[in-house]
Amino acid sequence: MSAKKWLGQHFLVSPSVIKAVEALCSSCSGEAEAVLEIGPGKGAMTGGLLKLGLPVIAVEKDEELARSLQISFPDLDVRVGDAREITLETLIQETDRAPWLVAGNLPYNVGTKILLECLQKPRWISALVVMIQREVAQKFCAECGEAGYGFFSAWSQAFWHAEMKFPVPPGAFRPPPAVVSEVCLFLPKTEPWLDRGEMAGYWKFLKAAFGHPRKTLAGNLSLVQGSKKRWREDLGGEGLLPGVRADQVPARTLCRLYHHAWNRER
Repeated sequence: MSAKKWLGQHFLVSPSVIKAVEALCSSCSGEAEAVLEIGPGKGAMTGGLLKLGLPVIAVEKDEELARSLQISFPDLDVRVGDAREITLETLIQETDRAPWLVAGNLPYNVGTKILLECLQKPRWISALVVMIQREVAQKFCAECGEAGYGFFSAWSQAFWHAEMKFPVPPGAFRPPPAVVSEVCLFLPKTEPWLDRGEMAGYWKFLKAAFGHPRKTLAGNLSLVQGSKKRWREDLGGEGLLPGVRADQVPARTLCRLYHHAWNRER
């Protein structure tokens, strides 16, 4: 069965990588009551997920692959559709199970959107193990000062422990992609830096903070609310220089600025 380019398909075939992903999923499955596999493809990871002894639902957009998966794994619950539309809320209502271990080799063309959708649901996910492009992985997992640190990583770190576990070379797939992939682990923080109800508000704050990359943090924030002078005073209270940019500020500090200064200005 050939890969369909329009679906961004690259099938994982490396036994060593498959074994490493299975081991990672097993190590973080203890609290899960069910498993959601996104983009199972030909089932490289599916067998290992079924061995966890939990109900497994696999979401596959390719109807031909979905039929093949159901034949290969009779105990698998295969859903044909777009992972961006089959929501955890619906699955929880159907199964009365939560939290979930979510795993998958995310399609390159929609991987960021799917990952964002999952990261908005930390109370329903016990662990998230995904294979994505290294560039995308850095955007979500990088610490301040590391390559890729910015809007997405500052947001995700407030609510998740995000870690790049190991790289996956192009040769581990058929057909080989043009980029290096990365297996990432996301675990919801038991004590998040912000209340989970503040996710949307913090997103708006970061959108303003990183809105113009070449502008200072104080300048960006003052374009939305408050004065530049006031924001410089708030930055000084955190030990930051007036000319600092958002990508030079650790995520924990950005959380404090949001909580104490942004909310005050509203």
